[in-house]
Amino acid sequence: MINNFWELAKVVVPGAKVILTCRTEHFPEAKEGRMLLNAELQASTAKLTGETPQFEVLELEKFNDEQIRQVLSFQAESTTVEQVMSNAYLLDLARRPVMTELILEALPDIEAGKPVDMSRVYLYMKA
Repeated sequence: MINNFWELAKVVVPGAKVILTCRTEHFPEAKEGRMLLNAELQASTAKLTGETPQFEVLELEKFNDEQIRQVLSFQAESTTVEQVMSNAYLLDLARRPVMTELILEALPDIEAGKPVDMSRVYLYMKA
């Protein structure tokens, strides 16, 4: 994991602004993630040449029910919003702001009454 992170970091040039997202399962301990991003883990800096890059760690708060309803209501009818809100898996996915786009992409199928298959919801993300 550490080596993969630094492979990604190699393409960041001075002055670039890059956002790298990660789910908590990759960094179960916030301290470990901060140590990696601050270049404090020796294994993470062994192959680096020059000055270590500096990163800022941000943690996004999860959406609450009202925020989810608001986001969905911009794109869907109230019946569809309630359908999403009553599906525990979709609701859990929608709590993560960056994942809400997946649900928005799936709205036509949800509105058409097609069954919601969570393994397929991830396929809605446009390339």
